[in-house]
Amino acid sequence: MKTACIFLVTFVISFLGSVHPGPVNLSVIQAVLRKNFYAALWIGLGGAMVEIPYGYLALQGVQFVERYPSWLKSLQLLVIPVLFLLGIAALLRKPNTQQELPQSGTPRWAFAKGLFLSFLNGQLPLYWFAILLNYQAYHWLKVQSGWHELGFVMGASLGAFALQFSYAKLALRYENQLLKHIKIEWMERIIGLLFIAVGLWQTFLYWWN
Repeated sequence: MKTACIFLVTFVISFLGSVHPGPVNLSVIQAVLRKNFYAALWIGLGGAMVEIPYGYLALQGVQFVERYPSWLKSLQLLVIPVLFLLGIAALLRKPNTQQELPQSGTPRWAFAKGLFLSFLNGQLPLYWFAILLNYQAYHWLKVQSGWHELGFVMGASLGAFALQFSYAKLALRYENQLLKHIKIEWMERIIGLLFIAVGLWQTFLYWWN
């Protein structure tokens, strides 16, 4: 019963906490408009899968961060040029002038894209760590066993996927309206600028710390 409570509460928190227009959300909408609904689902699934290791990392607490500070610093530095390259590539990508949206791409690549985009959200473990600290104040939410940990990471992952699925369904349902008011190249530019902005923020955090 307690495991179910942890799962449901975490599911709701994960769903609501993922509403902001981040890279995965925008990529899901973009996939519906440029490719197909199933490509969007694979992106969403890849993004949701990252919640599992990041949620588990949060469960281990700050001990992991204190044990491997140099590794985390190197990883943060490695991500910065990747973000800039992705942003520049999106900005330079030529808009598609065909009437039909391209159907290129495979489920494997769509899944990998969602996985990578969500992995770049290095603040996710800290977010879940803060949530877990609040859980500890309530007996019915306090994580005390392996089953509780399983309920937590599954709630985090499935809640994120439910949000991506909702985005994909809304984009599919209102596709014509979106295409009237949102140009595909605008989506490319927004995602590109978002990547660059995150890269700049990561650079600031790296040198600040």
